[in-house]
Amino acid sequence: MRERLTHSYGPEDAEPEQDWVQEEDESDLGPRVLWGRVFVLGAVVLLAVVLGRASAGGGASQGQVDRLQSDLAEAQQTIAQLESQIDAQAAAEDPAGTTEPGPASTPGTGGGDAGPGGKTYTVQAGDTLRGIAERFYADVDLDDFLARANGITDVSQLSVGQELTIPPEP
Repeated sequence: MRERLTHSYGPEDAEPEQDWVQEEDESDLGPRVLWGRVFVLGAVVLLAVVLGRASAGGGASQGQVDRLQSDLAEAQQTIAQLESQIDAQAAAEDPAGTTEPGPASTPGTGGGDAGPGGKTYTVQAGDTLRGIAERFYADVDLDDFLARANGITDVSQLSVGQELTIPPEP
Protein backbone atom coordinates (compact mmCIF):
# COMPACT_ATOMS: atom_id res chain seq x y z
CA MET A 1 0.00 0.00 0.00
CA ARG A 2 2.85 2.26 0.65
CA GLU A 3 3.88 2.06 -2.97
CA ARG A 4 0.59 3.35 -4.02
CA LEU A 5 0.93 6.49 -1.95
CA THR A 6 4.36 7.28 -3.22
CA HIS A 7 3.70 6.68 -6.83
CA SER A 8 3.16 9.87 -8.79
CA TYR A 9 1.02 9.99 -11.81
CA GLY A 10 2.35 11.61 -14.88
CA PRO A 11 0.70 12.90 -18.05
CA GLU A 12 1.04 9.52 -19.65
CA ASP A 13 -1.06 7.93 -16.89
CA ALA A 14 -3.92 10.46 -17.13
CA GLU A 15 -7.10 9.41 -18.79
CA PRO A 16 -8.23 11.46 -21.73
CA GLU A 17 -10.84 14.05 -20.68
CA GLN A 18 -13.10 13.52 -23.66
CA ASP A 19 -13.55 9.78 -23.30
CA TRP A 20 -16.69 10.01 -21.19
CA VAL A 21 -18.25 12.97 -23.11
CA GLN A 22 -20.34 11.93 -26.06
CA GLU A 23 -19.67 14.16 -28.96
CA GLU A 24 -22.67 15.27 -30.98
CA ASP A 25 -22.66 16.32 -34.51
CA GLU A 26 -23.48 20.05 -34.50
CA SER A 27 -25.01 19.91 -37.95
CA ASP A 28 -27.54 17.33 -36.70
CA LEU A 29 -28.53 19.37 -33.60
CA GLY A 30 -29.81 22.44 -35.52
CA PRO A 31 -32.72 20.88 -37.43
CA ARG A 32 -33.98 19.01 -34.34
CA VAL A 33 -34.16 22.23 -32.32
CA LEU A 34 -35.83 24.11 -35.20
CA TRP A 35 -38.52 21.46 -35.73
CA GLY A 36 -39.13 21.32 -32.00
CA ARG A 37 -39.74 25.06 -31.91
CA VAL A 38 -42.05 24.88 -34.91
CA PHE A 39 -44.05 22.09 -33.24
CA VAL A 40 -44.39 24.06 -29.96
CA LEU A 41 -45.43 27.22 -31.84
CA GLY A 42 -48.04 25.25 -33.81
CA ALA A 43 -49.41 23.71 -30.62
CA VAL A 44 -49.70 27.17 -28.99
CA VAL A 45 -51.52 28.60 -32.02
CA LEU A 46 -53.89 25.62 -32.14
CA LEU A 47 -54.62 25.99 -28.42
CA ALA A 48 -55.32 29.72 -28.85
CA VAL A 49 -57.76 29.02 -31.70
CA VAL A 50 -59.58 26.32 -29.73
CA LEU A 51 -59.86 28.52 -26.61
CA GLY A 52 -61.01 31.49 -28.72
CA ARG A 53 -63.78 29.51 -30.37
CA ALA A 54 -64.88 28.02 -27.05
CA SER A 55 -65.14 31.40 -25.32
CA ALA A 56 -66.70 33.34 -28.21
CA GLY A 57 -70.40 34.18 -28.11
CA GLY A 58 -72.70 32.57 -30.60
CA GLY A 59 -74.22 35.86 -31.79
CA ALA A 60 -77.70 36.29 -33.17
CA SER A 61 -78.90 35.18 -36.55
CA GLN A 62 -80.29 37.71 -39.00
CA GLY A 63 -83.78 36.25 -38.50
CA GLN A 64 -83.61 36.92 -34.77
CA VAL A 65 -82.42 40.48 -35.36
CA ASP A 66 -85.23 41.13 -37.85
CA ARG A 67 -87.84 39.71 -35.46
CA LEU A 68 -86.59 41.86 -32.58
CA GLN A 69 -86.60 44.98 -34.77
CA SER A 70 -90.21 44.33 -35.81
CA ASP A 71 -91.17 43.78 -32.14
CA LEU A 72 -89.53 47.09 -31.27
CA ALA A 73 -91.40 48.91 -34.05
CA GLU A 74 -94.71 47.44 -32.84
CA ALA A 75 -93.97 48.47 -29.25
CA GLN A 76 -93.15 52.02 -30.35
CA GLN A 77 -96.45 52.21 -32.28
CA THR A 78 -98.34 50.97 -29.23
CA ILE A 79 -96.65 53.57 -27.04
CA ALA A 80 -97.54 56.34 -29.49
CA GLN A 81 -101.18 55.19 -29.58
CA LEU A 82 -101.41 55.05 -25.79
CA GLU A 83 -99.87 58.50 -25.44
CA SER A 84 -102.36 59.95 -27.93
CA GLN A 85 -105.24 58.30 -26.02
CA ILE A 86 -104.00 59.78 -22.74
CA ASP A 87 -103.69 63.22 -24.34
CA ALA A 88 -107.20 62.92 -25.80
CA GLN A 89 -108.64 61.91 -22.42
CA ALA A 90 -106.87 64.78 -20.66
CA ALA A 91 -108.16 67.25 -23.28
CA ALA A 92 -111.71 65.90 -22.92
CA GLU A 93 -111.61 66.20 -19.11
CA ASP A 94 -110.02 69.66 -19.07
CA PRO A 95 -110.55 71.52 -22.35
CA ALA A 96 -108.79 74.64 -21.02
CA GLY A 97 -105.70 72.61 -20.04
CA THR A 98 -105.33 74.36 -16.69
CA THR A 99 -105.08 71.51 -14.20
CA GLU A 100 -102.47 68.87 -13.69
CA PRO A 101 -103.65 65.28 -14.03
CA GLY A 102 -103.63 63.37 -10.78
CA PRO A 103 -105.87 61.71 -8.25
CA ALA A 104 -106.36 64.81 -6.06
CA SER A 105 -106.72 67.39 -8.83
CA THR A 106 -109.74 69.54 -8.25
CA PRO A 107 -110.63 72.87 -9.81
CA GLY A 108 -108.60 75.66 -8.26
CA THR A 109 -105.91 73.40 -6.79
CA GLY A 110 -103.22 73.86 -9.38
CA GLY A 111 -102.29 74.42 -12.94
CA GLY A 112 -101.83 78.18 -12.81
CA ASP A 113 -98.90 79.57 -14.76
CA ALA A 114 -95.89 80.45 -12.61
CA GLY A 115 -93.56 81.66 -15.32
CA PRO A 116 -91.71 79.85 -18.06
CA GLY A 117 -92.37 76.13 -17.70
CA GLY A 118 -93.62 76.42 -14.12
CA LYS A 119 -97.07 75.86 -12.59
CA THR A 120 -98.65 76.76 -9.29
CA TYR A 121 -100.37 74.44 -6.87
CA THR A 122 -102.54 75.28 -3.88
CA VAL A 123 -101.81 73.02 -0.90
CA GLN A 124 -104.83 71.00 0.26
CA ALA A 125 -105.48 69.33 3.61
CA GLY A 126 -103.39 66.17 3.95
CA ASP A 127 -100.86 67.19 1.26
CA THR A 128 -97.17 66.56 1.84
CA LEU A 129 -94.20 67.58 -0.27
CA ARG A 130 -93.56 63.92 -1.05
CA GLY A 131 -97.17 63.47 -2.22
CA ILE A 132 -97.02 66.60 -4.37
CA ALA A 133 -93.69 65.49 -5.86
CA GLU A 134 -95.20 62.12 -6.66
CA ARG A 135 -98.26 63.73 -8.28
CA PHE A 136 -96.33 66.14 -10.51
CA TYR A 137 -93.06 64.30 -11.12
CA ALA A 138 -93.98 60.64 -10.38
CA ASP A 139 -90.94 60.58 -8.06
CA VAL A 140 -91.26 61.09 -4.29
CA ASP A 141 -87.52 61.75 -4.05
CA LEU A 142 -88.00 65.13 -5.77
CA ASP A 143 -89.61 66.54 -2.60
CA ASP A 144 -86.29 68.24 -1.73
CA PHE A 145 -86.26 69.83 -5.19
CA LEU A 146 -89.78 71.19 -4.59
CA ALA A 147 -88.78 72.48 -1.14
CA ARG A 148 -85.74 74.34 -2.53
CA ALA A 149 -87.79 75.80 -5.39
CA ASN A 150 -90.28 77.23 -2.89
CA GLY A 151 -87.84 78.25 -0.17
CA ILE A 152 -89.19 75.68 2.30
CA THR A 153 -86.64 74.68 4.93
CA ASP A 154 -89.01 72.83 7.26
CA VAL A 155 -91.79 70.56 5.98
CA SER A 156 -93.94 71.60 8.93
CA GLN A 157 -94.13 75.07 7.29
CA LEU A 158 -96.44 73.59 4.63
CA SER A 159 -99.94 74.93 5.27
CA VAL A 160 -103.36 74.51 3.65
CA GLY A 161 -103.98 77.18 1.00
CA GLN A 162 -100.28 77.88 0.46
CA GLU A 163 -99.34 78.47 -3.18
CA LEU A 164 -96.39 76.34 -4.34
CA THR A 165 -94.44 76.85 -7.52
CA ILE A 166 -94.04 73.60 -9.46
CA PRO A 167 -91.00 74.08 -11.70
CA PRO A 168 -90.27 71.78 -14.65
CA GLU A 169 -88.75 68.44 -13.67
CA PRO A 170 -84.96 68.65 -13.37
